[in-house]
Amino acid sequence: MRTIALCTLTILLLTLAACQNQSPLTGAVVFAVQCSDGSFAEFPTDCPAPEKRAEALQLAPTIDSAIEMPAVIETPIEQTPAPLPPIKKLAQSLLEKAPTNYVYSDGAHIVYASGTKRSTGEWPFAAPGLLYWDTMDTTLNVWVGDVSAHWWDTYKNQKMSTTKRMGSLGASLYPAGIIKLHLTGDKKQDASLIPIEFLKYFQQQYYRAGGISAGNILKLILPYYVKSPLDTFANYASETPLEVDTSDQSINLPAGKLISILSLTFTSKESSEQRIVKDGENTYLHAEHAGAKIKFYFDSHELPVVIDKLAADGTLLDRESYTISSTYERWGVKNTPVDPRIVDLPPHIFITTEDFDAWRDSIEGTMS
Repeated sequence: MRTIALCTLTILLLTLAACQNQSPLTGAVVFAVQCSDGSFAEFPTDCPAPEKRAEALQLAPTIDSAIEMPAVIETPIEQTPAPLPPIKKLAQSLLEKAPTNYVYSDGAHIVYASGTKRSTGEWPFAAPGLLYWDTMDTTLNVWVGDVSAHWWDTYKNQKMSTTKRMGSLGASLYPAGIIKLHLTGDKKQDASLIPIEFLKYFQQQYYRAGGISAGNILKLILPYYVKSPLDTFANYASETPLEVDTSDQSINLPAGKLISILSLTFTSKESSEQRIVKDGENTYLHAEHAGAKIKFYFDSHELPVVIDKLAADGTLLDRESYTISSTYERWGVKNTPVDPRIVDLPPHIFITTEDFDAWRDSIEGTMS
């Protein structure tokens, strides 16, 4: 290729030299050089350089081809499974089906319940001596009798002129007179906290038992210590039973025979304390064994009505039996649903034993 180009250049130069003898009057431009890329120029120096031409013809690299982008690897997002609902313990499932409003008895005392609140009857359809309390507190409220709102207003204003008047209660109303006892929950200590005046307030209720002596004044509030079997069972709501027995079991009780088709045995969480025991007309405190195990027998309504305290080898140490019902008999009407209002304090005035004695000694109190 170089040889051909040089020959062509030589011919053109010779032609140019011959043309120089022509007359300048023609004015024609003579292209005497044919470049290597096929174009023509007047002089060889006007031809584009071969190397620069080649570079110009090269395509400039694009950004996409010049920069190598890293490959994007899509990592699958790990899906966290939704947490499973906690598995309910058997005891918890049974408790959820138990009634909220009910009445229970240990054979000697009747207690009405609604949630954590308790009472021993319904005001004013019972004699004075009704007890009202909350299992979350050790305070016990005792109804000793109704008090004239008009008398109370006058009595308090005579003693304390700054006392807020209670005329809004209505002069003709007789609210319940409630004495508040701040107890400890320990039977021995509480016996000394019960006012001795209670003996004359409620003595007539115990005439069949020959009355109550000052040393046995605790008997006036014994229902306060009768724990609901549902409350005891609730202590084991989150526990796994040591044994679940679904066979038919016949249990002889003072009130009759119980056929239980379910019993649950747990490691005992109970503490040793004195238990209330009724022997005929007499009620007394009996030393209770906590036991290494506790066993609950359920009735046909799946309620724990018999509680056994057992030794580690299964020997029976103590047995408590109860009745539980969501209805009661009210004024001869059976199967009356337990109303939660039965455990609430009635319209009342908080008084002291001195206040109540003053009321009973007044003309109004004597005539009431």
